[in-house]
Amino acid sequence: MLLLIGFTISACDKDKTHSSLLGSWKCDEYPEISLPSTFQVNIVRNSALSSDSSQYVIYNFNNLGFDEEHAVYIKQESTDEVVITGTNIVGISVVGSGTIAADYSSIEWEYTVNKDFKEDIRATYY
Repeated sequence: MLLLIGFTISACDKDKTHSSLLGSWKCDEYPEISLPSTFQVNIVRNSALSSDSSQYVIYNFNNLGFDEEHAVYIKQESTDEVVITGTNIVGISVVGSGTIAADYSSIEWEYTVNKDFKEDIRATYY
């Protein structure tokens, strides 16, 4: 009986699916120089621009932190494209864009982070 309950619980414990950009995403990041890493990011609507539903904020972008000082701003340009539009991160610049899967199962990113050194990064959110 316990085995059956355990199987039922694990069978229902699938990865989250997304129906939009909003929510928690797992990120696999592959930098050109640094070591690859996996971490969580959160995407929320940009409340400062509430009249524009295409504007979002990513928290913990590049595994830098979930606080407001480390927010990265993106805009959904089309159903399948997002563009990085700015950041709150002092001393760091970020430019790049991503391609959204039609079913929102993933976002494939290519961006450049310039902090102590300039680094091109590929990442997948899923």
